Amino acid sequence: RFKPQRSPSGLPSIPAGLRASDVPRLPPRLFWPAPPVAEAMRVFVLGGTQFMGRLTVEVLLDAGHEVVLFNRGRTANPFEGRSNLSHVKCDRMGDRDGFRAALRKCGICDVLIDFVGFQEAYVQDTIEALTLDAGPDERGVKSVSSRRRFAIGHYIFVSTDSVYWAQQVPVSDSRIGEDDAQDFSQSDFERHMEHCQKTALGEYQLRYGGNKLGCERLLEEAWQADGFPYTVLRLPDVYGPFDNLGGFWELVAAIEARRPIPAQLAEGRIRTLEGRPPPAELGDRRRFSWAFAEDVRDAIVACAGKGEMVHGVTMNVAHEEAISLRETCEMIAEVMGLNPATLRFDSSRDAALPSTDYGTLDVARALRLLRPWRPTTMRRAVARSVKWFLSCREHRRYHRLVHREPRTYDESVARRFVCSLHEVPSCWVGAPGPERAALIRSGPAVLNDALQTFTGTAVLDFMQRLMDQVGQDDVACELQRGSDVDPQTWPLRHLAGHLLPQSDHAAAYRLEDAQVLAQTDMLADLESPLAKVRADDAGHPPRRVLRLGGAGARPSLRRHVPVDNSSGFWDCALLGRRRWRLFPPDTPAAVLCAPGCANESPVDCFACGPESYMVHMKHTGFAPATCWECEQTMGDAVVVPAGWWYQTYDDDRTLSISASYGAQLPSILECGMQEPEVIEFEIVD
Repeated sequence: RFKPQRSPSGLPSIPAGLRASDVPRLPPRLFWPAPPVAEAMRVFVLGGTQFMGRLTVEVLLDAGHEVVLFNRGRTANPFEGRSNLSHVKCDRMGDRDGFRAALRKCGICDVLIDFVGFQEAYVQDTIEALTLDAGPDERGVKSVSSRRRFAIGHYIFVSTDSVYWAQQVPVSDSRIGEDDAQDFSQSDFERHMEHCQKTALGEYQLRYGGNKLGCERLLEEAWQADGFPYTVLRLPDVYGPFDNLGGFWELVAAIEARRPIPAQLAEGRIRTLEGRPPPAELGDRRRFSWAFAEDVRDAIVACAGKGEMVHGVTMNVAHEEAISLRETCEMIAEVMGLNPATLRFDSSRDAALPSTDYGTLDVARALRLLRPWRPTTMRRAVARSVKWFLSCREHRRYHRLVHREPRTYDESVARRFVCSLHEVPSCWVGAPGPERAALIRSGPAVLNDALQTFTGTAVLDFMQRLMDQVGQDDVACELQRGSDVDPQTWPLRHLAGHLLPQSDHAAAYRLEDAQVLAQTDMLADLESPLAKVRADDAGHPPRRVLRLGGAGARPSLRRHVPVDNSSGFWDCALLGRRRWRLFPPDTPAAVLCAPGCANESPVDCFACGPESYMVHMKHTGFAPATCWECEQTMGDAVVVPAGWWYQTYDDDRTLSISASYGAQLPSILECGMQEPEVIEFEIVD
């Protein structure tokens, strides 16, 4: 039988030639030091299917290590089928007892990498699950006072530099080191709270950073009391391949579309210097730290290889460069072959990145302890990231779809349809009026950044105001089960908060109501994205339709029929993601299976979801020649001219505002957009 040997420190060690993976999977009984990274390790990963976790797991598997993933299994596992991978489905936050039991059952590990430790309670659960019974003293008697032992060699906790937002940092502009921050006094903390509460993002970062700091303190206490072998890696905003958050990709998309880049950093997002307001300099020129996802991956692997050398250590992991938003955008533009001098910045709108600004990070400790690890130069890292994003359509859409849970559809009752596919053209909503007018006149269009005052936390504020004013009002909605539609009535708050999250392809809730917003004070904030190009809705005040849908919600395939002399309608998404399929006005109703001269068809062209082109078998005559399609995301307004057929599919919980638009405005006609005039003339010899 396997008998543990004792190292000089008194801790169990692995006998020569034996690996942790060779030990029978019995209930854990030993503290297990991490072997050198060159040897095969048994690695537990909490999370691990997205972004930095995905990159880390991939390199561990390729190196031959045994990896066990612990997550809810709600998103696709990109490593399915790998022989050295195990997947344990458990809900760390929703079923804490089940998570602890699952972790204990899996036994000993050399390294555990925690990507999803957001609150102290969940980190405490992990420590408890890895704790063994107290060992015997020198006389062989089990003592209550004995130090705890653990079924792990190394716990690597992925933290954030937002912890500095929850602490008092130096008042100078110097880089922030791991030991530079101190706890606030009560009076200083109250002043800091007032500062953070000036913006919703500053308040969020204080709460988020405080929770992460609490997790770090818990690990430090376990290290001090019982030698719990942990390392903390603090990260700033991270970008790179498989980024599932999308902030960096939004920068790339804005630069590609020649849109102005929001650059304002409100006071509540910037640390004060000696109690004074921050310097009055443009947000796009303030310097901060970034981290490249592949550098984070390599730092984690290097950390695992260093073992005891980095136990009980906290390190900043980031680029060595301190860089501004403007310089970041210039690098992106250069990779795309664009002239950086043409970039435009909008200092009146809140910047998405950096998430907060309290200075740049000092990475000297990581450079020293993780040698030969060294972060990639930012210019090279940005180039690799941008090229990855632009390389294919799947990469462009990755951050939008990766959070979607796996779905299955019954394709046995459907058939594929084939037609000529066209992508709906798009432009920035702030493009010159004649350019937008020409785009809309020629067919459907997508206007990006359509409601510029509704971005980021402003959307959450909108939802809060909506629920405060009309959340208790009953609204007429419908529950769609295939072709069956069940009309229902629910309070708006209950529909949005409880029923929409339950929606799926087979049973989806949907609301389309023109009265809800009229009962609020928000109509004046919902300006038409076609302002200065097309007349607004003919109502007084102009009408706005609220559209809500859970995942899988879709109206029938229908033709837009003008009302009140309207020329079409626009629909702007504030939350979620919606897929559109449109058919030109000259498409015969018969090929869309619309009876007679009806403006509605019983066909569901999303019968098997938004990614396939299938309709139910019974619609044998469905054979359109041309289909236009687009994917609408937050901030996009889809413009549909009168006469076009359309159907939408909500790929996630989606909220949008819709309205009709009228004739082209005279100011646009005066700019040279009028129809060409026919002039009769004759040639005289």
